[in-house]
Amino acid sequence: MGRFKDIAIDMMNKAREEMDKESKMTPYGRIRNKRGRPKKSFLKSLQPSVSNVESLWKKVVKARAGWKSELGGAGGYLHPHHILGKPNYRLRFELDNGICINGGQHMAAHNPFTAEEMKQRCLKVRGVSEEKLKLLGRITGGADLFLIKAYLQVELEKYGDKPVRQEL
Repeated sequence: MGRFKDIAIDMMNKAREEMDKESKMTPYGRIRNKRGRPKKSFLKSLQPSVSNVESLWKKVVKARAGWKSELGGAGGYLHPHHILGKPNYRLRFELDNGICINGGQHMAAHNPFTAEEMKQRCLKVRGVSEEKLKLLGRITGGADLFLIKAYLQVELEKYGDKPVRQEL
């Protein structure tokens, strides 16, 4: 937990350094208003976007699976799949709610005739209960994308960033 906290603190310190530069013009434009306070638009530009955090989540799910399908073991074009959907940020970025599958399995997961069977297979492979994920889905309130991004970066370092190429 300490390393995760250090990464979040580093991200905030970099943002503060950008604000404290003597020059009032930055690549973001003016960062201070007439009274010398940070402009809200500048502070908002420092917040990671949901799409950036989502792409990082996808990368972590694939890396955790060893860049192979968790259901079949095949490589190729992989799809990170939310087992119970993404009703809120808590469940959207929860790694237990993600599984790495291939395209055909992903189509089966969204087919109304096979969706329930695929969901049960995914839960069994991931070793997580549906009740736990549903409970996480009920948690409401704001989510700090800085902290989520820092957490996902730590997880990505743990699993490895790039797929390992195998010699034929």
